[in-house]
Order: sequence, then structure tokens, then C-alpha cells
Amino acid sequence: MSQGMKLKPTNRGYVSMPQQISVEILKRLSHTTETSSKQLASQLGYCQNYIKQIASEMVKSKMILSSRRGYLAINPSQK
Repeated sequence: MSQGMKLKPTNRGYVSMPQQISVEILKRLSHTTETSSKQLASQLGYCQNYIKQIASEMVKSKMILSSRRGYLAINPSQK
């Protein structure tokens, strides 16, 4: 990836990837196709646990609010 490349904001506020970044990611993923599905599943599980850990830390610090259904929302008092 070239260093000057930036993610562009879109009219909906989402960030879209320039095509070069998408192509770069696909190239890197194509090299991991020989990786077994068990390894990929464990990596995915690790990522999910990490995201849950970050979310719980954010709830503790009152950056985000959580409900019983597990939805997360930005705490309006932190905006």
C-alpha cells in the first residue's frame, strides 16, 4: 500500500476503500488460501473475543451504553 492513500468519507458518513486498497487486501488474502479452515476459525474467534473485550471496556468507561439485547450505542453525554 502506498503511504499517501487515504480512506475517503462518503455522503452517508461511511468510509469507502479506494480500489487499490481492496486489491491489495485481496492479494494478501489469496496467499492465505492454504491456511486450514480451523486456523481461520480460531482467528475469527480471537477477533470476536477481542471486540467483545473492547466493547465491555467502553461500557465500563461509559463511552458507550449497552442494553439487555446487546446493542451498543454511543453515550450521548460523551459526544
